[in-house]
Amino acid sequence: MASSSDERYVWPWTGIVANIFGKPKHEPVECDSMYWLRKFEQYKPEEAYVLHCAEDPTGYVVLEFGTEWTGFSQMMKLDTDFLVDHHGKKDYYESRKMGYSSGLFGWCAQAEDYNSEGLVGNFLRQKAELKTTSMVAQESLNEKTETLDHLYGEIGSVNKKISEMESKYIEDYMSLDKMMKEIEKKRDLLHQTRAEATEKQMKARSDVLSLLEKHQMEKKAVSDALLKLEKEMGNEQKLNLEIAELEEQLKVLKCVNLEEADHENKRKIEIEEIEEKLEDMIFDMSVKDDENQALKKKVQEAKIELEDARQQIIKELPQFLKGVTKIQIKKIGEVSARSFKKVCMNRYKNNKKASSESVKLCAKWQKEILDSTWHPFKIVDVEGKEIQEEIDENDPKLLSLKNDLGEEAYVAVVTALKELHEYHNSDDAENTHNSSEKQVIPEIWDSENGRRATVTEALKYISNRVIKMR
Repeated sequence: MASSSDERYVWPWTGIVANIFGKPKHEPVECDSMYWLRKFEQYKPEEAYVLHCAEDPTGYVVLEFGTEWTGFSQMMKLDTDFLVDHHGKKDYYESRKMGYSSGLFGWCAQAEDYNSEGLVGNFLRQKAELKTTSMVAQESLNEKTETLDHLYGEIGSVNKKISEMESKYIEDYMSLDKMMKEIEKKRDLLHQTRAEATEKQMKARSDVLSLLEKHQMEKKAVSDALLKLEKEMGNEQKLNLEIAELEEQLKVLKCVNLEEADHENKRKIEIEEIEEKLEDMIFDMSVKDDENQALKKKVQEAKIELEDARQQIIKELPQFLKGVTKIQIKKIGEVSARSFKKVCMNRYKNNKKASSESVKLCAKWQKEILDSTWHPFKIVDVEGKEIQEEIDENDPKLLSLKNDLGEEAYVAVVTALKELHEYHNSDDAENTHNSSEKQVIPEIWDSENGRRATVTEALKYISNRVIKMR
């Protein structure tokens, strides 16, 4: 069994709500996408598309939740809520087998829905693609790699400087440690010197005591005074030695503290400079991100303005250009009426009858071409390297058309099908046509080169024509 990270979901994240026209008579408002956006606003969908046809009259709503992880979370919440209410995907198909289904059923769109035949599968394959959650996470990570690489480079430089500072700090610390050892050595020497003073004092004291004992009876008063004076002198000498030792220690400590304070201040200043530079870099990144967002907004606004201009040209161009011209309006997906007229002229001797029948046949096959449930294409593998779609020549409707009306009518219908299919799958249609239903699409066309003309090319051509007419 595949792990959850290997499950393929429709992306942008998509939810499906079925049986929207399950009751005998439905209201017109239920065909409105905004109605369903409001109905499921608790899940915060971004778009809603209503799908229905004669073959599947109960209808579906396809809810799109965007490409972010918050959209994935909302999609899964919708799936869970319907599942708990026993109105999930499995419940829907079981109720259909029983011949009766009541209420709405909902679930998250996955590979099974994407690859299914019929209304929903066709729509999902045109609108979205299949991805695993790990694929989406990797793509999101790749988008940020370029920006992060630059930041990592800057941080690497800062880390290098910090490393150099740490090396300098270790060097200074070793120097200070050496100096402290020399101070300790001098201190030990001072203690040794003090001990040798003490030995001489003990010897002198012994001599004095012997003398005092010898002359105790004769010079008791002098001996007492001498002992008192000796004691006072000994205390004073000891105090002087302790004072001298403390003064020496104080000098050493002051010297060490001054050097440590100076080094610490320098290190603190360098660290503050690095922190300030890092803050500037982070601020610069924030500014650049804001600039990028503003630029994206301007590009989107420019695309909308350009598309508005294109639609205005499509509306106004026919009154400027008459007959066969280089730049013209081509209706993509429109079946050629001339082919059906030719077939009917050969079939009926009465011109009025032939004209009437050709109009009916043309209207019938135009409706078939625009039927979103009819998809006469098959997927083929080209030399094992790439996959593409081409017309399925064994499609029952196309075979019937060729047998009944002949090759020319067949070619007219196939040509219109290919044009509309290729246009819907091209980048040109990205912002021009967002409807879920197939329809004939007017386009500014370069008839000489057989391609979609740009707004600039159309305006330039019209301008030149107007100048020549003067």
